[in-house]
Amino acid sequence: MKKLAFILLLGSAFSCAEQENKTITVNTIGALREIMHQGQFQTRVSLDTLVNKGTYGLGAMSKLSGEVLVLDGKTYGSFVQGEDIVIGEVEDLKATLFVYSEVEIWDTVQVEGTDDLVALLSQKASQFGISEPFPFQLLGSPELDYHVINFDPVNGDFSKHKEGSYKSELSGSDVIILGFYATKAKGIYTHHDSNLHMHVITSDRSIMGHVDRLNIERGTYKLLIPKR
Repeated sequence: MKKLAFILLLGSAFSCAEQENKTITVNTIGALREIMHQGQFQTRVSLDTLVNKGTYGLGAMSKLSGEVLVLDGKTYGSFVQGEDIVIGEVEDLKATLFVYSEVEIWDTVQVEGTDDLVALLSQKASQFGISEPFPFQLLGSPELDYHVINFDPVNGDFSKHKEGSYKSELSGSDVIILGFYATKAKGIYTHHDSNLHMHVITSDRSIMGHVDRLNIERGTYKLLIPKR
């Protein structure tokens, strides 16, 4: 009987452990508050020193000269050239802000349109046993506004650092959105009024930038959450 009691107790302990939420490591290099309030936008990392297969991340290029997106170890840079944006894979891209995670496997769920992405992410994270902060992907054809930063550190007034940005919108294009959800990262990798930081890239890799506004009220989407 004693041996049986021990086995039952051990089984109970494992059951409790399985119910604990999985913590996803989110790494940050640089901070928004340092960029926004201290004007520090120097090179902090060359992405070829830390990006591997399974790395997912986003951020801003050194000197705020463009946007950064990493999907499964592939590094994309987006910058303004004339009146257009140029996008390409650049392994040794230099960044002043970069937030990233290592994800081997994603859980994929179909979700219907919603007017509250934050609530949806919180609900799905709880359902799948994931603790925040965590990365996510959203696949579909939403309506959104985006920008590509284009600051001139020599001639630019930093208080107006967004004025030279390329700004546009997307609607009906197949896209991948990589985002990070966190309630305690304001001023680090989310702005003071948001729990999200998201970048978008079209499936044909012709457009990539920082998401300013996202409308997913209509349609069906694939939401990817790190597998527990």
